[in-house]
Amino acid sequence: NRNTLPGIDLSPLEKKGYAPVNCQATRTEGGSGGNGIFISSSPHTKAYNNLCYRNESAGIFAEWARRESGDVSDYGERKSVPVHMSTHDVDVRNNILVNNLSCQLSIRRNGVDEDTYGNQSDYNLLYSSGGVPLVRWGFGGAAFSTVEKWQEASGFGKHSISAAPVFERSPGMDLRLQPDSPGVDQGELLPDVPLDARGRKRPLGNG
Repeated sequence: NRNTLPGIDLSPLEKKGYAPVNCQATRTEGGSGGNGIFISSSPHTKAYNNLCYRNESAGIFAEWARRESGDVSDYGERKSVPVHMSTHDVDVRNNILVNNLSCQLSIRRNGVDEDTYGNQSDYNLLYSSGGVPLVRWGFGGAAFSTVEKWQEASGFGKHSISAAPVFERSPGMDLRLQPDSPGVDQGELLPDVPLDARGRKRPLGNG
């Protein structure tokens, strides 16, 4: 995503996280532009098994405090339904976040207010070749340039790694990992996503 819109924005569903929408045709919120996946005050969202590569901002961005949204449509009654939302119980796992331009992962820090809790991340591959932070604690929060510093500060990511992935690339923009690439066989088996994009059972190999 090389523009000012997020690649995947998520529209609110109370207590169920967000459903992906076409960001080129819908709203853009402040701070959302250019993120690969933008999770905005979306409780219980699970960001699993994604590749976010060279986005204009963060790879995955999970932020915003408690707020009321009136942009949830009740399509049966053709009216908006206001709901209260906050960033809590967001789980970010098994993602490959590479060379995104502001950071690879930005996630709201648990305990920053009473409505932010239960957020976690692990089993991610985070890499930047240009000195960009790997992880940030949300808006204006501390930035971490190594996985080790992030692990120490957050208690998250005990199985996450920072290494340059080796993509197939040829004959086109093939971003599957080569067999000997970092990240291969290093994911976590997640019952929520038993099949990959091609309909094959997960995991392939050992993880």
